[in-house]
Amino acid sequence: MRFYCLCECCLSCLNICENHKVIMECKDIILFLLASCLVIASVDSSRILFLPFDHYNHVNLHAKFGEKLISEGHYVTILTAPRMKRILGKYSKIECWYYNFASYWEQDNMEDKMTEVAFDMGLLDKLKAMKGVKEKTYADQERLLADEEMTVRIAHAKFDLMILDGLYMNRIQYIIPYRHDVPFITLAPIPEPWHAAIPSLPSSEVHFFFPGSDHMTFMQRISSFLCTLAFYTITPPISHSYFEELLRKYAPDKPLICVGDLHRKSEMWLVMMEHHVLEYPLLSHPAYKIIGGFAAKQVSPLTGDLSSFVGQANHGVILLTFGSGINSFPDHIMSKLMEAFSQIKQHVIMRYKGIAPSNKPSNVILMEWVPQNDILGHPNTKLFITHGGNSGQLESVAHAVPMITFPIGLDQMHNAERAKARGYGLVMDFNTFTPDELVQNINEMIDNKTYKDNLLKAQAILDDLPDPLQEIAFWVNHVLKFGGSHLKPVALNMPWYQWLMIDILLVVLLFVYILYQMIKYSCRLVWKTCSWKTKQKTD
Repeated sequence: MRFYCLCECCLSCLNICENHKVIMECKDIILFLLASCLVIASVDSSRILFLPFDHYNHVNLHAKFGEKLISEGHYVTILTAPRMKRILGKYSKIECWYYNFASYWEQDNMEDKMTEVAFDMGLLDKLKAMKGVKEKTYADQERLLADEEMTVRIAHAKFDLMILDGLYMNRIQYIIPYRHDVPFITLAPIPEPWHAAIPSLPSSEVHFFFPGSDHMTFMQRISSFLCTLAFYTITPPISHSYFEELLRKYAPDKPLICVGDLHRKSEMWLVMMEHHVLEYPLLSHPAYKIIGGFAAKQVSPLTGDLSSFVGQANHGVILLTFGSGINSFPDHIMSKLMEAFSQIKQHVIMRYKGIAPSNKPSNVILMEWVPQNDILGHPNTKLFITHGGNSGQLESVAHAVPMITFPIGLDQMHNAERAKARGYGLVMDFNTFTPDELVQNINEMIDNKTYKDNLLKAQAILDDLPDPLQEIAFWVNHVLKFGGSHLKPVALNMPWYQWLMIDILLVVLLFVYILYQMIKYSCRLVWKTCSWKTKQKTD
């Protein structure tokens, strides 16, 4: 790609030479230069396929990454659901392929269902609902595997590398690079250190589902251990039998392999965590890179009525949004929010899809979509009320805006507590909060400069870190040149009992047991001997 201009210059020179009937030697030299350019281009440029999870934030993240790789001279394709056309339209340089079917997320009115899961269900019902989401997501991924037209299209494209979303509900897609013999990198939205042979101990590293800081009491360490154990044992991403069935059906020429071993065939894991400023320190190894700060981006100026609304807010602006999954709130929660906002001086921008409630105060505007990063980056924004998504939290830190977090589920409980532990904000509960409590916390966040000062320091740290896009591009280029085998520890290929030293511990325990028995036998023998001698003397 980067050599097209040079190639065009060579072609122009060739035409000039033909027009002026220059000697054949000159023509041969130019042809040689043209061929050299084509060879260099073919070596420098690679075809890369992205396979993101069917979620707006995940697709957007992969697209940003893809744009960076295009600037490095690569050809990038994204394969995703048709509903993503809306957000991929702005990435004009990326070749977009779409499923030949409407995904589960499009068909089942997932926006309303996510609202119901978030606010109207108990814990057990939420777990059942999430299990249903996982099963239907698997069904979509199997439909993609069964799509013969797409399979042929992927085969003909001859990709040099695939980049897969490492979300645990996305494991079926790993069959795609496996059956096409294409190396792949995992772009992981959450850390899974044990899957990458990193002995992360729950006593010091907090699992992303555990709502607590890395400074734990004894009972919290027990809870952290149980949470980690449950994630890796009780709730595997996909059953072994089902995965084998898929391999036999859609990759019949390939050897059977379990989902864990296939996942470990990743050339690298690029873990998108907001380290240093948000996430607690995590263990890693050369093939498992923790890269932070990816979500924050440049701010665009606000326009139209939104610009006027923000500019006229003499006491500042509060932004309330709960990500792309939650577009509305139950009536009783909406009523409490409106009652609280009617008692404050700040203007409130709220992402909300639905009919405005009757008690909406004049200082509140409701919008179906908000330019979240641009509003957070505006100097008049004083507070961010959020559900605790990774991207939103990072943007809040990048612009030094304090936050109040209402976690709903999944990793948001953990994210909310880490922001509180870092001194970036407070945590509230949607099920129990009162309007007066919310007003009190809003005033605390805006009036207490400690939160702002903590965020300004975090912002400075974030600005001092390497550019994450450049860092990711470096490692992708490195893998394209050399592969990833030299980065992987031998632990990835060891049986679990050897890696965890179970065999060594058993031998040590056996030795200790034998030694104990020998000492015990010797003591008995000495005792009997002494007793016999004492008896002899007595007689």
